[in-house]
Amino acid sequence: CAAGHSADDVYDALEAAGAKLEAKPVAVGFRVEHPQSLVNGLAYGDLACRVVTGNSRTDKANLLRHPTDEALSRDSEALLPVAAYRLAADVGDHSIYSFCMCPGGQVVPALTKPSEMVVNGMSYSRRHSLFANAALVVSVATDDPCLDQTKGARRVLAFQRSLERKAALLGGGDYVCPVQRLTDFVDKKAPRQRPPPASSYRLGVREASLHDGLLPDPLADALRAAATGAFERSMP
Repeated sequence: CAAGHSADDVYDALEAAGAKLEAKPVAVGFRVEHPQSLVNGLAYGDLACRVVTGNSRTDKANLLRHPTDEALSRDSEALLPVAAYRLAADVGDHSIYSFCMCPGGQVVPALTKPSEMVVNGMSYSRRHSLFANAALVVSVATDDPCLDQTKGARRVLAFQRSLERKAALLGGGDYVCPVQRLTDFVDKKAPRQRPPPASSYRLGVREASLHDGLLPDPLADALRAAATGAFERSMP
């Protein structure tokens, strides 16, 4: 069995019992959300109209982006599955990759304390949500300079907790998730006076400057380099 990502009490008990703790590498970043119709188009091009979920709102949004004169339904022949993607790139000493890509799904809370903010993703069985989402993360080795080596075996956990607390403050509390458009993150632009992006996260979102101080600069720069380099070429 394995301890969960927030199982501090388990680590405390193990350490008190004399168990030797050892830091392990981790990957940190963001969950990126897109309209599912956009992902369908990137994957299938002119054939994206042949993605039919049976959900009227989702299928209408897909047809608005990918119109066709053909009357399609769940019973039509030669339909295509809801599209997904997988991305990976190396930037310097860091690996950047997509993880847990959830087509036709939802961003969900995964926090265990109100003072921290962390989210996860899930897909519905029919992949019929308006949205797709995926984690976009950058690797952090146990000897990475962004870690406080004085924390010993807990240095990776301490780093994780610091990110989750910063994210909670940026969200403003009440389980609100801080968000930023990926283009603004790449360009280091502060939020403008406009409604936040549409999201499947049900507890509320708040635009914030995620580019400014949430992640250490080397990690944020690696994510930006991958997004504008290898990922842009894969998903133009």
